[in-house]
Amino acid sequence: MVRKDIHYDSPIDGRPITSERARADDLARSNCIPYDPGMKQDAACRRAEADAALERRIDDTVEAEIEKMPSEKRERLQRELDGGMEVEPLRLTPGVKPLRVTTGHA
Repeated sequence: MVRKDIHYDSPIDGRPITSERARADDLARSNCIPYDPGMKQDAACRRAEADAALERRIDDTVEAEIEKMPSEKRERLQRELDGGMEVEPLRLTPGVKPLRVTTGHA
């Protein structure tokens, strides 16, 4: 049986890692898991799914808020959008108005 050579310093605490057992202990001590190249792809997919879900919730919230507006206000908003007003949604802290409205025309 051939064992691969292991020799590095732990990135967490600097201890020398010279065996599989030392590596396993280091991972356990720092509450880590061995790196798998697929982890990056999995994380990117989960992040994309979470972003898409957030976008859907934002869209639903905006739609609901527009539906609550009096018809005159909705019509005025539509005219402004048709006239070139740009709306840029921003993620902000709670309690801060979630939209920044640019009144300049595109």
